[in-house]
Amino acid sequence: MLNKDSFVVSSKPFKKKVSIPTSKSYANRILILASLCESRVTIKNLPQSTDVLHLISCLKKVGIIFKEEGELLHVINSFPSCETNDDNFVVLETGDGGTTNRFLLPFLGRGKKRYILRPTGKMKTRPMEELIEGLRILDVDIEQGGEEEDYSLKIQGPMSTKVDGLSVDCSRSTQFASGMAMVLWDRSLKIELENFNSSKSYYEMTVHLCEQLKKGKTFFEVPPDFSSLSYPFVLGATLGEVFVEECYSKDKFQSDSCLLDIFEQMGGELVWKDSGLFIKSPSKLSPLQWDCSNCPDLVPTLAYLCSYAEGMSCLGQIKVLRHKESDRISELEKIFGLFGVNYSYNEASDELFIYGRGLGPTNIGFKKHIPAEDHRMIMVTYLFMRKNQGGEVYNASHVKKSFPNFFDELDS
Repeated sequence: MLNKDSFVVSSKPFKKKVSIPTSKSYANRILILASLCESRVTIKNLPQSTDVLHLISCLKKVGIIFKEEGELLHVINSFPSCETNDDNFVVLETGDGGTTNRFLLPFLGRGKKRYILRPTGKMKTRPMEELIEGLRILDVDIEQGGEEEDYSLKIQGPMSTKVDGLSVDCSRSTQFASGMAMVLWDRSLKIELENFNSSKSYYEMTVHLCEQLKKGKTFFEVPPDFSSLSYPFVLGATLGEVFVEECYSKDKFQSDSCLLDIFEQMGGELVWKDSGLFIKSPSKLSPLQWDCSNCPDLVPTLAYLCSYAEGMSCLGQIKVLRHKESDRISELEKIFGLFGVNYSYNEASDELFIYGRGLGPTNIGFKKHIPAEDHRMIMVTYLFMRKNQGGEVYNASHVKKSFPNFFDELDS
């Protein structure tokens, strides 16, 4: 690592055995549910991503007691019974994670104390209004305040038990629906989902975990993260080969696991072994036509993969990327320009066309790039640099949000 938070990427083949993080999406869901459950819950293999660490820190501050035992985390007590009786505000530093902030807000609505959430980075301006509106219908007192520099959310419950039904607008994020479903997991209130058009698998994951808890399950093992898997996966698919340890099957609740189907559709072959998954670069990649509404986080790595297919690919239904940690459509366009990728984006039809150049060698040269402070855009910049003649990527430390040892795992 050099000054200015940068990492120098070398141009070299990729032939590695890698270990990927477990799923932060699964982890943050089960942490919230376990903290609402009166029974003791044990969680195995929590990832060390900053989103998960921020959530655990906030849960501790509201009174949840954790006991660590090797790779196990025991959740000892529950919210809101763990609340203290004083009248002081509890200030929570919530970081920039969507699941951390959007799950904590309704969670705190179950309590009676006053809380202040202080997000950081782009989370200060990312959508929250739909979630706030739903909580206000449940008589939760919420106040948004301050300029972006000192933005905060003040919340005080408890939420009403008299409301029979609730509508949640999911057009900008299904995390709103997941947050409400988890906080109401033990109540009979019916949630109606409006504009439920993207990331459906993650809401289904939420519902599944709620059902497991209702059935009395108290032990949960966090599965491998298929979003993180996508980065070494596509490097192996374009630069050599990769063996992913402890990845044994597709996870139907992680929408990004569709990458496995996509790779086979493009002409690749998956080899499942007793200890993991093996991927080798094919002689060529066929172009792809794919509706990305259920896998928006996969779009950056799919864009990379399509850049080295033979012919025109089309990635549709990606406009939700405007509301992520950065405007990922704009960030992708910058990367395409830097690496000479021929593309066009039709805003009206919401389709990204990528004109692939094939898997052959390129002559782009060593590049420097300062992507947004967005873990996925930093990692996909690394992919393009590795495939070409190397480069230097800045804001490198932000990969800790989802894949803390990304550079060590892929570059060593």
